Amino acid sequence: MSIHVPAGFAAREQLAIEGCRIATGPSRRSFRIGLLNLMPKKEDTERQFARLLCQAETPIEMVLLHMACHESRNCGADYLRRIYRPADHAALETLDGIIVTGAPVEQLHFTEVDYWREFVPVLDFIRNTGLPALFICWAAQAALYRYYGIAKRPLLRKAFGVFQQHIMDGSSDMARGLGPVFPTPVSRHTTVCDADILRNRQLRLIAASNRTGPALIDERDGASCYMFNHLEYEHDTLEKEYHRDLACGESNGRPLDHAMSRIGTRIYRRSWAPAANRFYTNWVARIADSRKPCVEAGPARESAS
Repeated sequence: MSIHVPAGFAAREQLAIEGCRIATGPSRRSFRIGLLNLMPKKEDTERQFARLLCQAETPIEMVLLHMACHESRNCGADYLRRIYRPADHAALETLDGIIVTGAPVEQLHFTEVDYWREFVPVLDFIRNTGLPALFICWAAQAALYRYYGIAKRPLLRKAFGVFQQHIMDGSSDMARGLGPVFPTPVSRHTTVCDADILRNRQLRLIAASNRTGPALIDERDGASCYMFNHLEYEHDTLEKEYHRDLACGESNGRPLDHAMSRIGTRIYRRSWAPAANRFYTNWVARIADSRKPCVEAGPARESAS
């Protein structure tokens, strides 16, 4: 299907070349999906999620959100002002669903993150209104902590690479078409204890790895889903993070590869692409089953591709 993005969206031409149907401006009839982008390189992250959302079977309008109190050092203020909206109640209440990205702050306690006080009302709005939400990596840990008091735990060594995930509960609609095993990129210093998930009757463990722990957690009766890993990553994202860590004085080693073969330059083939497309198609289908799309006034301008 198609995806509608804000005018001036940086990756519009690239995604159109890849075959995505891209439109700019509001959509007459589509699901409004918010992307609360907590990653430093926002243009990379928004491109990654837009690529996946355009594979869904329902038209999507992507609404880009950010933490207004946090000063981004890797994205221009003018771009943020033109393309993004603050993640306040006025923006959240217009959405049919929301994706909250990870953030490279997981080694801090949640309350030490500079935008935590602004982030908590977002989590509470999602919880109180039943807004369908997909939390990624750090955001998944933060939401589980806020909602269920589940603490994150440090890993002895950063989980970094591509790892096979095993389906533990195939009855979830989020597991449809993924199993029994699927690869995902992993990049984190922390995890949660699977026992904390299993003892909570409101949660169910959908997928996990014996190397990196829980991967996908779902709510039995709620609207939130928690993905600890990064199906959205591009073929070279892990390699870029390796060089970023080196520049910051961290020596985590090169990304491990337990799911696929490496090209000579250590740029990965995206063997996780089928699972990524399936996963996000499942998530949008879940929203379609539970909510009616918004009706927006004003025509959208389709790309020529």
